[in-house]
Amino acid sequence: MARRSLADSSGCPSWDSPSVSSLRASLTRDRFLLVATTICCFAVLLPLFLTSFVPLQDLPNHVALSSLLLHMSEGGQWSSFHFMRQPYPVPYWVGYTIILGGTKLASPLLGAKLFVAAGLLAPPLGMIRLLPSLGRSPRMGLFAFALSWDYNMSWGFVAFNLATGLSLAYIGWAIDRLDAPRWRWTEIAKALGFGALIALTHAHATLVVTIALAVLALPEWRDPSHRNRLLQLSVAPFVGLLPWLITGFVSKQEGGTLPAKIGAFGHSPNAGVRVGNLFKHTLDFIQGQVPQTLTGLCFLILLLVPLLLLAPSQPRAHNWRRTGLLYGLAWMLYLLLPAAIYWPFDQLFIQQRHASLILLMGLALPSCALNGRYAWRLAPGLLAVAFSVGASAWMCHSFGKRSEPFLEIIDSVPSESRILPLLLKTR
Repeated sequence: MARRSLADSSGCPSWDSPSVSSLRASLTRDRFLLVATTICCFAVLLPLFLTSFVPLQDLPNHVALSSLLLHMSEGGQWSSFHFMRQPYPVPYWVGYTIILGGTKLASPLLGAKLFVAAGLLAPPLGMIRLLPSLGRSPRMGLFAFALSWDYNMSWGFVAFNLATGLSLAYIGWAIDRLDAPRWRWTEIAKALGFGALIALTHAHATLVVTIALAVLALPEWRDPSHRNRLLQLSVAPFVGLLPWLITGFVSKQEGGTLPAKIGAFGHSPNAGVRVGNLFKHTLDFIQGQVPQTLTGLCFLILLLVPLLLLAPSQPRAHNWRRTGLLYGLAWMLYLLLPAAIYWPFDQLFIQQRHASLILLMGLALPSCALNGRYAWRLAPGLLAVAFSVGASAWMCHSFGKRSEPFLEIIDSVPSESRILPLLLKTR
């Protein structure tokens, strides 16, 4: 049997070969992709250089908690008196490790920016890793840089975005393992290690990758080898959550009672409201006519262009079933998950944070050529990246100007000081 060529007539690799599925292989074999990815990485990180404080809602909480860990490890008097370390592995450890690394190097502000940088780059790089495993060109992953600054990031769900990127890479890695000639224990060990990394980053993304691989196993039911491997690989990330889930559930239920009515379990808007809020829950997070226009155009490009590119795609392209399942799963998560739960844990913004996954999985649908004379099909995606970066740069620049006085306050506060913050409003 003749070996399949790894390049087409234009010299670009054939992406349906497992040997080019890794992120490194994709970038080294396609110079255009390497250059474009490098430029996009620098572009989405540009807003971080325009402000001292990154304007993300929950980010200060994570920076404060990671700083507490540092203070406690150094024998801080007040932090050690009021707080204690959890004795079991918990999500957020990966993010806090990144923040602590930046804090040790320079300051908590640098740690925060390193954490955000990881969250910004993980989803698009994860898509570039996943697409070849689905028989798609990784060039389509360039569109995903337009989602680096999204609704989740604006709320400071940095760990969730970081774990989402890791999950996309894990799904691609799992698909590549299906055709391995032998299934060794080393593969299980790698899966448990990779899965633990996701679990120690964010719980929601861990559950999503577990569900995604289980769903991919459904059409493989007649192939025991593929079915069993997908199910085993789906469980691996969830194993890393078990200590946190078991300990947390037991501690929450000590002395607790079941809710008296169904409405006390959580809140769930209807499907029509969710579909109508898709733009709000993806890219509509910056106030102002110009940035909202830019993010609106970006949203339309990410939603419609992949669907339009289905026209020149082959209907029976390689792995079409898997891409359709992942795209459908993204919609199901957004339409069916509750918006918030109040029992047994208080968790807000559940279904909202999965809206961006719809746009990400939509990028995996087209199987058309994106190289040679067809490279122009990437133009809308690169334009969307420019729109997204422009709006985010404006947001960070304007916030940086307003927040400059706080740097003087921070520099003047001695370490281990007790502070009473007062918020004064003028009428």
